[in-house]
Amino acid sequence: MVDGIEYQATPILNLTSEKLKGEIKSTGSEKEIENFLYTNKFSASQKVFVNKLFSEAVVNNFQIIIQNG
Repeated sequence: MVDGIEYQATPILNLTSEKLKGEIKSTGSEKEIENFLYTNKFSASQKVFVNKLFSEAVVNNFQIIIQNG
């Protein structure tokens, strides 16, 4: 609670790279994630890693953002 108001915190892990185009959040739709990975030419193993990472974020109640930075 903050000042008597119930507050729900959401931890966020923000990963950035100058090489990336756009951004994606672990809360994005399957299609949005797929488009981001395709646009940024992620390899098959990188796609598997990102999908596992996003699944962990959902299970453990935190958010991941991957973006240009």
